[in-house]
Amino acid sequence: MMIQWRAMRWSVVMGAMVLAIGLAWPGSGSVFAGDGPPQRFQGLLMDRQGQTLIINERPLLLTRETRILLGNKMPASESQLVPGQWVAVEADPATSSGQRIRAIYLLPGKQNGAQMLGLFSGSE
Repeated sequence: MMIQWRAMRWSVVMGAMVLAIGLAWPGSGSVFAGDGPPQRFQGLLMDRQGQTLIINERPLLLTRETRILLGNKMPASESQLVPGQWVAVEADPATSSGQRIRAIYLLPGKQNGAQMLGLFSGSE
């Protein structure tokens, strides 16, 4: 019994040390902070639950900083975000608190690769 207790305590201590080293390791913070290039994709706005949009079965957070635009890059209103709308999204990498939308474009339908590049050009 005493050996099992020591082994369990040892594994907890080692796990804590590995976590502490991982958090302090240079460059590892980007994994935890959601830093990195934006994720860009298009899909169907399936549902809206308050400030959470469900796009392609993926929950995304709408914030005050989110830019809502039409396909021609003209401003659109939040009231235009309705289920069934085809959208293109530029979002921050996912974090434990969710994935925030940087920009969302309301589109008439699915866009090809060149059209998507045109949407996101100059958005960084």
